[in-house]
Amino acid sequence: RDHCVTGVQTCALPISAMKLLIIACLVAAISAAPLSLEDFRVLNGQRARIGQFPFVASISGCSASILNQNTILTAAHCVCRTRPTYVRVGTLNKSGGASYPLDTRAQRVFPGYRCQSVGKSDLAVLKTTRPIQFNSNVQPIELTRTVPADGTRFTISGYGQDENKRSGILKFATNTKARCLSSQYYGSVCQSMKPNSPFYGDSGGPLFTNNNGKFIQVGVVSGGDFRNNQAIYANVGAYRSFITQ
Repeated sequence: RDHCVTGVQTCALPISAMKLLIIACLVAAISAAPLSLEDFRVLNGQRARIGQFPFVASISGCSASILNQNTILTAAHCVCRTRPTYVRVGTLNKSGGASYPLDTRAQRVFPGYRCQSVGKSDLAVLKTTRPIQFNSNVQPIELTRTVPADGTRFTISGYGQDENKRSGILKFATNTKARCLSSQYYGSVCQSMKPNSPFYGDSGGPLFTNNNGKFIQVGVVSGGDFRNNQAIYANVGAYRSFITQ
């Protein structure tokens, strides 16, 4: 279900169209700029420690974050054509940890979101049918109330593939917020795909800052603007009222 491609990144097509997506992206990349094979991989990601990012969660095909004992935040493109039935929390391996059923009737996608599109409103809120039990490895993350300034340092984390094409292991990387270069993505949160970027399976995962040991989520992994070599995130600060309603 997740479909991020780093370097020629797009998060806008279902799995059934992945082969066509990869071919199209390769052609576009070759015509847009000279890219090496290394450009298609997550660079400089690190493996997380257990409990390091206790708010990161996993749903089918995508990553997510814990907001409270009953609320999960992810990308709309991860759920707009399906309804995940469970979420896993408190694990370095996406197939491990504690599993909680999701209330498929309570799933909310941002109003007006166009299914499989990438950008600022790629947001979905999911609800568990029973409370998530918090401990040292399972904790909620706070949402930002403002949009971070360009130059802000932040971290991405998720269960997507790494540079060795391994997937399902929680990894993270740090980068810097940049001005979105394409008007198509104005209002989103953007970063350069160098030296690191989300990959398959990271969609829906959190983009966050660390303020004196307090984690604040500022974005949700959405996709990419491969012509300008930028990763694109949904804007949590701009749509906080939707997320928390």
